[in-house]
Amino acid sequence: MKKMALLLMIFVTIMSACTVKHDGKNINSITGNITELNSVKASPVDDISLDDGLKAFVEGDFTKAKRSLKPFAEKGNPAAQTTLGLILLTEDEAAITSNNNAIEWLTLAAKQNEVIAQFVLGTSYFEGEGVSQNYAEAAKWWKEAARNGYRDAQYNLGTMYKKGQGVKKDWGQAVYWFRLAADQGLAEAQFVLGKAYDFGQNVEKNLLEAEKYYRKAAEQEHVEAQFNLGTMYERGDGTVQNFEESAKWYLKAAENGYAPAQYNLGVYYYEGKGVPKNHEKMLHWWEMAASQGHSDAQEWLDVIYPKMVEEGINAFKEENFKWAYSLLGKAAHKGYAEAQVKLGQMYARGDYVAQDDKNAFEWFSRAAIQGNAQGLELLGMMYLNGRGVEEDFERGFNLIAFAAVQGSPKAAEVIEKKFRGFRLAMKGPNTLLFVSEPSITGSDGKKWFWSKQLKFGFDNHNFLDFAVETFDTYNIVDCDRGLCGIKQIRDVSIPYREIEMMSFPPGSAGSQMINHVCKNKDQQSKPFSKNIASSGTGWVIPSGYIATNLHVVDGHENITVINSNGEKFHAIIVSKDVVNDLALLKVENGLGVLAALPLANRPCVSGEEVFTIGYPHPEIMGTEAKITSGIVNSSRGLQDDPRMLQISVPVQAGNSGGPLVNSKGEVVGVVTSKLGAMRVFSETGDMPQNVNYAIKAKYLSPLLDGLKKRPTVNALAAQKTKLSDLAIAYRGSVFLVVAE
Repeated sequence: MKKMALLLMIFVTIMSACTVKHDGKNINSITGNITELNSVKASPVDDISLDDGLKAFVEGDFTKAKRSLKPFAEKGNPAAQTTLGLILLTEDEAAITSNNNAIEWLTLAAKQNEVIAQFVLGTSYFEGEGVSQNYAEAAKWWKEAARNGYRDAQYNLGTMYKKGQGVKKDWGQAVYWFRLAADQGLAEAQFVLGKAYDFGQNVEKNLLEAEKYYRKAAEQEHVEAQFNLGTMYERGDGTVQNFEESAKWYLKAAENGYAPAQYNLGVYYYEGKGVPKNHEKMLHWWEMAASQGHSDAQEWLDVIYPKMVEEGINAFKEENFKWAYSLLGKAAHKGYAEAQVKLGQMYARGDYVAQDDKNAFEWFSRAAIQGNAQGLELLGMMYLNGRGVEEDFERGFNLIAFAAVQGSPKAAEVIEKKFRGFRLAMKGPNTLLFVSEPSITGSDGKKWFWSKQLKFGFDNHNFLDFAVETFDTYNIVDCDRGLCGIKQIRDVSIPYREIEMMSFPPGSAGSQMINHVCKNKDQQSKPFSKNIASSGTGWVIPSGYIATNLHVVDGHENITVINSNGEKFHAIIVSKDVVNDLALLKVENGLGVLAALPLANRPCVSGEEVFTIGYPHPEIMGTEAKITSGIVNSSRGLQDDPRMLQISVPVQAGNSGGPLVNSKGEVVGVVTSKLGAMRVFSETGDMPQNVNYAIKAKYLSPLLDGLKKRPTVNALAAQKTKLSDLAIAYRGSVFLVVAE
């Protein structure tokens, strides 16, 4: 027992009642008052009466109380001895030592059968307060108080018999003392008995007895008893199943802050069990339970809010704005961006709610700050039109442009209208690239055109905090060789003879710009060019997904994977890594159990023999997988990039995404790019041969977070080391990836 708690106990003991702690459970008060303590009459000493000392104690004047009570205590008065012992227990150890020891006074009173002294003495030994901790002594004195009918001592003694603390473990004795305390109305004892009979804990299971004791404790606001009683009525255990009665007791426990009851009550309001269906009350109680860490409530909220958003948006589309507002309002306040956008639209248009531009601006801002494309677009329109905010054309335009980056097609249309004569050629994670149309074709077949590039820098935690840079360039493209050069950057013109014609990695802004400008060239001469915007290679990883390069599939609506038999299957992107140019695809149906390529579990070293399987230039070289081999030149890539391997394996367009395999048949990397020969030649005068790169296979692992493993078999059924054997074994696990 802590001293401050004991001090409170002293006051309540004398005035009416006190609460102490044992085994983490609240036990009912020590019943006692001045009359009970003064059970032994005492004559005045030096004109000071016992009542004067007790009165000083009640008033908190402990110095006077000690001075007044000590003579009576020395004469053997148990009331004075008990009170003096209680006072000394609240003082520091030095004071206790100098005042003849609080425990001695309590012991003297306890031996005179003073029940309060017996109980406090037992508590002191149990807690080790003022005396060394001693469970046997605690049990001894609590037993004395229990025999004198003190219900708190009876409950504590029952707990000691239950746990075998200071006494031999004996459930029979525990139940005996619990029942005595329960019959005197101690709620904690009633609950313990109810639980024992409910679950048959060392007593014969008796649901009628369980219900009886639960009810007695529940009526005294014992929260766990209220919950368990509600559970019994829900199950129909020991009583007739009654959901209304169950809901009543769940409500009492829920109002007392008990998270399991709050969760169950939320379920009742969700299902209309025992109470009318009510989504607001359902959410209220689940929110209360979730705030206390109740995992089921948290999981349900994670499920229910997205459903509310979906249902609310459908109601919005059907112009059932009252129901839409009810659902979307709750989800919007929980931070769901789609709900915030629709709520903002309702305020902007005055649908069901009063038209309010400031409220609309606020909800659009909340969605936009999360990077929601429509929220950014509509917030931009608010700035452009000065609705709910001071008109700011530049801010509005930049927000709409950023919305286009985030994937809003309407925003892209707005930007194209501003850049008249330009078309959106490329949309990247933080870039928009526009090119002038039509381009000018020179006598040498090269195309000349202007481009506008908008680059955005932003904070992923606040998408409204971004900066925009604009680059205007006049460009020349050689479609036959896939090269591009810059004639003018902003106001700086470059002499024609100094223009550097460069190639760009697949998927880069430069590559996409070339593809856009050259998209109509020789359209009929190449069988794949009519429909294919991009092609590469993919292969099955042990988790059952198909790995490839992100630049092969990003931004394309239709993705097809084609196996070695020419069979086509529709695929979708399930995970991607923009930084490392990696993506995972899932075939939606039809492929069955896939044969996966094993991943290497050790680093790749320089000089190690490797090979790749892929589909280079399928429009020219055909759709049969091609095998090329070489060595690892370096365990680091361009400019010592530790993520990459430099390899001598010949790589062509279409090899992107293919597996880089070692002699043991283990995948060590994903083929990703080749060094631009013309760029190196222009800078060094040397033409590089077979300088290519692969991203290390270990960077695939983060893409699997949150993805469910799919069934696979190992494509390498037996240990093979010959390249020809590995090539045959792996062909069925490597796919041509076509993105349109």
